[in-house]
Amino acid sequence: SNLDAYSLQTWIDFVRLQPNDNWQLECQNALQLSKGVVGFLSTSSLRLKRLNQEWNWCLEHNHPIIFISLLNNKYEERKIPAAYRDVNFIEHEKISTDLNSFITSVKSKFYL
Repeated sequence: SNLDAYSLQTWIDFVRLQPNDNWQLECQNALQLSKGVVGFLSTSSLRLKRLNQEWNWCLEHNHPIIFISLLNNKYEERKIPAAYRDVNFIEHEKISTDLNSFITSVKSKFYL
């Protein structure tokens, strides 16, 4: 991924999983072995039960997580669970204007 240039290793399910893999087990293993998670909040991702279970696992186990909001308006943002708002929460516009600050924040949060 482009984050490799910043020494941030990524694990993305549709890139890493093979057709015969047990995707639930592989995702859980990757989650537990990770130094942290970046969750992208969109109307679609907020509806995905399994993805929300993974994010909630992070919150319940104090696993570092940063949420990036891809939502377009205040109405959509009201759908974000309160628990997700209580952790590092970044609007995507801020990343595109200052990627280096975002990378620094990720490294700091994930102790890299």
